[in-house]
Amino acid sequence: MTLAASPLPISTRAGRVLLHLVLGTALLAATLMAGLAAPAQAAEPPPLFVSEIVANPAGVDEFEYVEVTNPGSTPVSLDGFTFAYTYADSTDTARDVALAVDGTATVAPGGSVVLWLSYTASGLDSFARTVEEFRAATGASATTQVLRLTGQPGMANGGDRGI
Repeated sequence: MTLAASPLPISTRAGRVLLHLVLGTALLAATLMAGLAAPAQAAEPPPLFVSEIVANPAGVDEFEYVEVTNPGSTPVSLDGFTFAYTYADSTDTARDVALAVDGTATVAPGGSVVLWLSYTASGLDSFARTVEEFRAATGASATTQVLRLTGQPGMANGGDRGI
């Protein structure tokens, strides 16, 4: 801040006090204005987020799935992302189960991909089902990207679980 020559009589004690008050007020006002002039930046959304988990579909459990959505404005590849079936009711992450995506996909801006949990357990075999059967059972359109997700033999129908 550049100050012009002061017309105030600063040779007297009262003049110096007045000058300090004026300068202090100006400095405080400048500080407040600087804080108001620079609004906080909005947090960047994550590149992908889990937008839906279907752990107990009507009919048969062979069609459990997770939907992942891209909220951004640029395409996002699933390459490099990892997924895990988590026990959200515990801080013990050692119990989390790593999941593997069978294949790759690029999620368009505002778009989604469906990760179909595929497994064999307790008389269920989702590997025996086709993507067309999955679409028919879930109502997924022909344009919806569907990839298999493996590593966990089904999802709990209750309790605090997550992806």
